[in-house]
Amino acid sequence: MFDSGYAPHDAGLARAWWMDDDRLLFVGLDRPNPVDMKDRRSALLIWELGKKPTIYKPAVDTLICYREGRLIYFLRDRDSKTRTVYFGPIDRENALTGAFFWDSINCEPQDAATVKGRERSIQSLRYDHGYLDFGLKKQPLKERTVSFHPRDASPVQLPFNANQFSNLAFDYYGFRGAYFLPISRARKPGEEGLPSPIVDVAYWMWPNGKLEKMDMPAEISEMYPTRAGFVYRLFGTKTGDGLYLMNAKRDRQRLVKGSITQLSVSPNGCKVAFRYAATHEAALWKPNKPASSTLRVASVCN
Repeated sequence: MFDSGYAPHDAGLARAWWMDDDRLLFVGLDRPNPVDMKDRRSALLIWELGKKPTIYKPAVDTLICYREGRLIYFLRDRDSKTRTVYFGPIDRENALTGAFFWDSINCEPQDAATVKGRERSIQSLRYDHGYLDFGLKKQPLKERTVSFHPRDASPVQLPFNANQFSNLAFDYYGFRGAYFLPISRARKPGEEGLPSPIVDVAYWMWPNGKLEKMDMPAEISEMYPTRAGFVYRLFGTKTGDGLYLMNAKRDRQRLVKGSITQLSVSPNGCKVAFRYAATHEAALWKPNKPASSTLRVASVCN
């Protein structure tokens, strides 16, 4: 187990991003715990496992993404009332102007007007892999089919509709060379609203269009793949809270006891980063209360 000793941010898009299998980039407090919350300052930090985190950029309060040397973040300006968006290769970021959406798979900004002007809803994949097409925006989500458009092959229709796609753990996992697609349980006829929070099926999707279906335990809504199985967290159970691993035989074990959020899997699939606190109460950021949560990493491969 590795413990950074630094408190990561706990709101919005907060999570740590892996730079490689031994280094992480995250937004947190600029000093190790304990930190008096009335005097707190945020920063973008680089943490090499086994060493103390170092400040890469002061005054950063949100890290949107990091991919293969590119990053997007919000830098709070000197008046502390406004923020500027920066994007680019690490050490060469430039300020952006205008309105943008974020392509988190490739960590690049997308012009908001261009995205809004499309008739179809598109999810970018890695540059050489193509994209997912979620159908016409004017159609209800439950009526839209989803198709995968490989860069150099014919489109493949996927066995779920747009209303079932869950992006909680959707990502490209390099250790499998494939995308993980969690699928929410289909709503019953006549049911409306957002997708069900229950994920009972997931797919591995390779860049050539090959699919592998997996049945998932319906009582867990957010699972992340690793080489050793799936990691997930339990929250609100008091005695059962913590980080868990479910192996290929569906055996489950608790790896860490406590309040766990912000899971992130290393590129090789053998480490999991997470925000840790002993209890949910201890995890809350409150005035005049020292920060007690820390960014930690657990190894899951033998």
